[in-house]
Amino acid sequence: MNKNGTKLDQYCHISSGGTPSRRQDTFYGGDILWSTIADMEKSDGIVVDTKEKITSEGLASIGNRIFAKDTLLLAMYGSVGKVAIAGKKMATNQAILGITPKNEKEIYISYLKYWLMVNKRKIVNKARGGILKNLSAKIVENLKINLPLYDDQIKIANLLTQVETLVAKREESIGLLDELLKSTFLDMFGDPITNPQNREKVRLDDIVVLQRGFDLPKSDRNIEGKIPLYGSNGIVDFHDEAKFEEGIITGRSGTIGKVYYSHKPFWPLNTTLFSKDIKGNNIIYLTFLLRFFRLERFHQGAGVPTLNRNNVHKEKIYKVDRNEQDEFATIVKQIEATKAYYQDSLDVQKTHQTGHS
Repeated sequence: MNKNGTKLDQYCHISSGGTPSRRQDTFYGGDILWSTIADMEKSDGIVVDTKEKITSEGLASIGNRIFAKDTLLLAMYGSVGKVAIAGKKMATNQAILGITPKNEKEIYISYLKYWLMVNKRKIVNKARGGILKNLSAKIVENLKINLPLYDDQIKIANLLTQVETLVAKREESIGLLDELLKSTFLDMFGDPITNPQNREKVRLDDIVVLQRGFDLPKSDRNIEGKIPLYGSNGIVDFHDEAKFEEGIITGRSGTIGKVYYSHKPFWPLNTTLFSKDIKGNNIIYLTFLLRFFRLERFHQGAGVPTLNRNNVHKEKIYKVDRNEQDEFATIVKQIEATKAYYQDSLDVQKTHQTGHS
């Protein structure tokens, strides 16, 4: 896989529709579906009917440009980046691109739909123009994409369809997406405590080495900084200096069992343990693994609970191949990106509701 991505036109046929002349009445009023962006906006992600229809003569006037059922539709003008699937064979106007795979076993169109959705902001930034930005076919053709394996694309797309269904039902459903991730982990690997798949077991410190965090008195903290300080219960303050670029953090003293992942520079306080060495494993996978391993089972102390890393390191836990870990991490990233996309949509909706109240 090219780490910088491969141009989308290497995987897909990409072309725009056209608009028959309005001066020819014989071009309109036929039975050929002819989609505009308005039809895409009114659909629930699948366009099955259009406000206007054209005749075979009208279709011929635009070079017989017609898209097959299941073509991915992408808006280039107005609602730039809007996507939908053609539920039936249809033509479109020139404001819409039709995208179809060159090899149907190489790129899964539903996966590409979600990829375009979660990357919409980046795509819009590439659009040209002032207030009314426009995309071009060339911009879309040159988009760089890294594709997971085809079977993984299907798995991810099916999960994201569940995400879409949940979010469409009600706002609180975004909180249910974490449950979807949990069930996905258990389906793929099983509970790390009971090991129902009978995977090989090794010591925990063969999977990840935990280390005690670092003291930083409040008087020495620069709260104007942007570096999060992690305590046993999550982010407790900020500072202007980091200890590590990314890592896993869990409680050592006080609150035991909560596991956090920071993909940004951070400082783990001395009430925490952090991932000193992840032994070549995927850090996102490890985060979920430690959550399901329920570290709170190993706490000591009657007053303030503490977690002794040396004792935890001796515990046996199953071993998972890196490629399986990466597959799960890819799913996590896609679901988290989709959550963010829908959260942005809800925030915009709330703003509009507030503005009209």
